[in-house]
Amino acid sequence: MVNSTLRPLTGLFLFLSLVFFLSLGARNPVTDSIPQPRSLSPQWEFSGFVDAFYAADILTNNKGGNRIQPFLFNHNRHNAFNVNLAMLKVRAESDYYRAVVHLQTGTYAIENYATEPALLQGIYEAYAGIGLNVKKTIWLDMGVFESHIGYESAISIHNETLTRSMTAENSPYFVTGARFSYRPKPNLLLRAVLTNGWQRIQRSPAQSWPSFGTQIQYTSDNGITLNWSTYFTAVYPGNTERKKRFYNNIFLRQDLPGGLSYIIGVDIGRQEDRQLGQNKDTYTWVTPSALIAFPIASKWRMAARIEGFRDANNSIIAQDFSAWATSINFDYQPTTEVAWRFELKHLRSSDAFIEAESNLIFTTSIAVLIGE
Repeated sequence: MVNSTLRPLTGLFLFLSLVFFLSLGARNPVTDSIPQPRSLSPQWEFSGFVDAFYAADILTNNKGGNRIQPFLFNHNRHNAFNVNLAMLKVRAESDYYRAVVHLQTGTYAIENYATEPALLQGIYEAYAGIGLNVKKTIWLDMGVFESHIGYESAISIHNETLTRSMTAENSPYFVTGARFSYRPKPNLLLRAVLTNGWQRIQRSPAQSWPSFGTQIQYTSDNGITLNWSTYFTAVYPGNTERKKRFYNNIFLRQDLPGGLSYIIGVDIGRQEDRQLGQNKDTYTWVTPSALIAFPIASKWRMAARIEGFRDANNSIIAQDFSAWATSINFDYQPTTEVAWRFELKHLRSSDAFIEAESNLIFTTSIAVLIGE
């Protein structure tokens, strides 16, 4: 058994070994051996994003306060106008390096980064990367970056629906660590990540060694995207306690002619809890989802989603949590940079805290991309 003090070094060694051998395998003997003119001068990108919203329970008084639900982190303020996310981004990329500083504020940042120190809650992304080959198909990044899990972003205008699914809200939006990315072909992405833990900037004291994740994403010529992402983490909350978590994210997306698109996905998590000298307890949670989106008129688009979340052992949300949700969206988008959106979401569950607080939620938002 590996000594606990050596586990971080073991994980780092395995990650760097993977980077090294994949980099060797990715070398092209023709293009990589011939000196190529490369430039240090970066291309600069300055952009921003603002998502302002109003949300309200329609059928209940929301006795839980101003939050719509404790397991929702986007657009979750009841009966009030708010800014979900406001961002400023600076990006530079040359033939040798790339760097991103992406700052944020809003109710999403307040809710989803609540466990981080105040000075770190304003970081959406902040990383530096080095290009490992001439063709810029191999990169190694370090810092805070978007998670490799899921088909939904915290940036609402990039998604087919206004609010996020329960799956996205309860899996990592971001991770902190090292990310190795390799594109052997333009339509194939391979990734490996070594991180501080499950959606963390600052490492938790219980996280005694880094977490590890992978991603394989393939896009076909007929608009189909297949993705499989994994994540493994282990924490040690006490001297005699150990928790291991293995997570799978799988989805299929197809963009069809005429603007029709659909996504089918399922996430499966498995957690092992063990006390020293006792048998381990194993828990599994499953979160299926499906959506379809299509144009209904000039500059108008519609989307519908159905999703479920089953977590019977308090691994992610709450004791014996089980819920289904359906939603319908109407979007007015005069350009790709602007969206005025409306959504009606219905939550169904036997859990008392859902029934007592929220089961029919109306949300509207105006989102604008600046300079992207």
